[in-house]
Amino acid sequence: MTIYTPGGRPIDIPTNYAFTLLARLYPRYYPHKVLKIAEAIAEIPVAVTYLLTSILFAVKAAPIVIFAGVLVTLVAFFLMQIHSKYISPIVTFGIIFNSIDKWRLSTHALVLLGWYSSGWKGPAAFTGAMLIAVLVKTILEAQEKSRIRAVEGARIYSKFERCFIDAYRFCANKAGITLDLNLSEEEIESNRWQIAYDNYRLKNPTLFEVKQFT
Repeated sequence: MTIYTPGGRPIDIPTNYAFTLLARLYPRYYPHKVLKIAEAIAEIPVAVTYLLTSILFAVKAAPIVIFAGVLVTLVAFFLMQIHSKYISPIVTFGIIFNSIDKWRLSTHALVLLGWYSSGWKGPAAFTGAMLIAVLVKTILEAQEKSRIRAVEGARIYSKFERCFIDAYRFCANKAGITLDLNLSEEEIESNRWQIAYDNYRLKNPTLFEVKQFT
């Protein structure tokens, strides 16, 4: 029960269910576009943090300022991600970042910039803040999963499943389409999902050669 984004990231959702949701958006939003947005949403905390860090390095900010700025920004955007709160400019920035940073070249460039501007202390402050922020995120996600399980009894989605759902709802909201994730009997019985699936396969032939959609 897995589909894959254009970048090859797995999303553990049954193919027919995922593409039935995507079929609601088609042709206003093609499946490729929605799944690229899902990738972008996953990258938003890092994308915004890298932008801020590059500015702090460029102005030769003190290590403590770098540490605090990175930590606060990452945690804030991790919270936004956990609670599915997005605005269009941030999502657009995530799409741009995801498109130009396929090989994580920005990480190397950022470290070099930090080393040049403040020696080892800048990159060390950046790395330390990143590690602590990831730890905080892990705790926050565990708390949110416990809350959902206790209050709603709903299925617990992984990061990329949640990003797919957020991408669907982001596009559906713009298109004026229902945000409900439950499928109607008519949708279940129809094969309209196959149209969206075929469109995605035509757009990403190499992906379908190396990945198995189930």
